[in-house]
Amino acid sequence: MMAGSPFHPFGVTKALADSSDVHGPDGSLDVIGNLMGFNDINFRYNTAGWPDFPFWPNHQSLSHTGYYYRWIERAFLGGQKMMVTHLVENEVLCNLLPGLCWRPAAEILRPWRSCGLSHSPV
Repeated sequence: MMAGSPFHPFGVTKALADSSDVHGPDGSLDVIGNLMGFNDINFRYNTAGWPDFPFWPNHQSLSHTGYYYRWIERAFLGGQKMMVTHLVENEVLCNLLPGLCWRPAAEILRPWRSCGLSHSPV
């Protein structure tokens, strides 16, 4: 299951809070994230989030949100005018981890659709 969110009504402290409630103590329940990202089902990490982020966001972590909407806004206001996000979804992972594939985003970003749904033109 994905930990973190790019937005929360109560701010970044809630959106990117400690992920132990989802991934267990020391990431012990993050089976798919540990196996896919680190090739080790027994991989352990510090789950603390905002404000310290001792481990995540991490380029190898596949089960944590790596951004917050204000960070993207700050980059835009600083002059960045293009951001590339790879929309890659895996039907097997979506079925194993229901929170991994965020269906509302897929609906907004047509023609990219979530987990085996038919493709349609924009």
